Amino acid sequence: MRKLYIAIAAVMLTATTMAQTAETEKPEAKEPVSKNESKTKKVINEIKSHVKFYGFVRNFFYYNSRENLETSGGLIELIPLDKNVNELGEDLNEQANSRYLAMTTRVGMDITGPELWGAKTSGKIEFDFNGYGDQNTMFRIRHAYFNIDWVHHSLTLGQTWNPLVGCATPDEFSYAAGAPYNPLNRSPQIQYNYKPIDGLSLKAAVLWQLQYTTVGPSGIDSYEALAKNASSINFSKYSIIPEMYAGIGYKKNGIEAGAGVDITYIRPRTKGIDSIDVANPKVTREVDDHLWSFSRMVYFGWTDGKWSIKAKSILAQNLSHTNTISGYAVTGVNSDGSFDYTPLTHTTSFINIFYGKKYKAGIYAGYSKNLGLLSGELATVTDTNGKSGTLVYYKGKNGKNDIDQNWRICPSFSYNLKHFNVGVQYELSGIDYGTMKSDGTVSDTHTVYNHRVLGMVKYNF
Repeated sequence: MRKLYIAIAAVMLTATTMAQTAETEKPEAKEPVSKNESKTKKVINEIKSHVKFYGFVRNFFYYNSRENLETSGGLIELIPLDKNVNELGEDLNEQANSRYLAMTTRVGMDITGPELWGAKTSGKIEFDFNGYGDQNTMFRIRHAYFNIDWVHHSLTLGQTWNPLVGCATPDEFSYAAGAPYNPLNRSPQIQYNYKPIDGLSLKAAVLWQLQYTTVGPSGIDSYEALAKNASSINFSKYSIIPEMYAGIGYKKNGIEAGAGVDITYIRPRTKGIDSIDVANPKVTREVDDHLWSFSRMVYFGWTDGKWSIKAKSILAQNLSHTNTISGYAVTGVNSDGSFDYTPLTHTTSFINIFYGKKYKAGIYAGYSKNLGLLSGELATVTDTNGKSGTLVYYKGKNGKNDIDQNWRICPSFSYNLKHFNVGVQYELSGIDYGTMKSDGTVSDTHTVYNHRVLGMVKYNF
């Protein structure tokens, strides 16, 4: 009997153990997914299929041997400032300076959308932190546009690169992208492209100024205000007519080449001060000041394996809104108080040669020359207080002297991985300042130099 009890107990223990094991291995019941969670996942998957996020964290360090005309906290160095000599013979602009900045850190998204009128649609939104103040930064729109593409025809609407910029762009890694020898400008625009055959494109665009603006007078009530250069959206805003561009380009099998024409129309003043009679000597009145300018560009690029060569040359008239050294001057004073203007013609060119991918080395060289007024001579303007002089406006004007020519030589080296880049470059910039003659050319020059060292480290995501 005892053996029977033992056998029954063993069977019951075995059965209990098997039941517990089966209960343990039994899959847990899934909790029901709520409708809100299902919709959220669906939205996330939809975004992933149509939006690609990208960006990088980038830090720059720079050192300059003297003061410069600069923007973006000094990350874009255009030209060395002229000498500012005091009574002791000291050049007050010969001041070394340096900074370390992360404000060009960038975030963006490429967007693909549904078909529209039989065309593919896409878009881009990109911003950085270069909405710059003296001690703070803020979000700044770089690109915000959408594109409608019918294979042979496409239409781009929004803010992106000015067509003068987005071709044969230099390979140097500095934030200046070759300025002032290569234009630097992003503008709201409507751009049409036609591609009749593979590699060939015809482009036309109308553009409006925003961040990058034309230079002109800072005021209307005195010669000092008229002579002081200022950058303002108003010079294009009140012109009504937008900037216009037309060009042809070829890009295929490592070859890039093309040409373009850019037309601008501005109104440097809409009001002026005039003396009408003795009883009312100073009257503000409307004036019809305006200026047409025509610029021409050619460019070339060649890429083969690790080699890259790019070059561009522009015969510029008043392209001051593109951060190139160019502008215009007053060549006539009319009885109704309005002024006549004539563009200053500048030639600006660059070439860069680079070799490598992971380890990349190269050199960039730029040159700009003031060729003088397109026609006529500088006029003498007298204000209602009897003070008089000539009026000249261009990007880069500083001090009492004017620019004859400027140049830059810039060797660089960078180490590049998929998610990491580090580089260093040296810039030697020279500029000749002198006295402007009646035809707009400059003589009796002296040269000013700046030595600049730039370092960059970047993490891509």
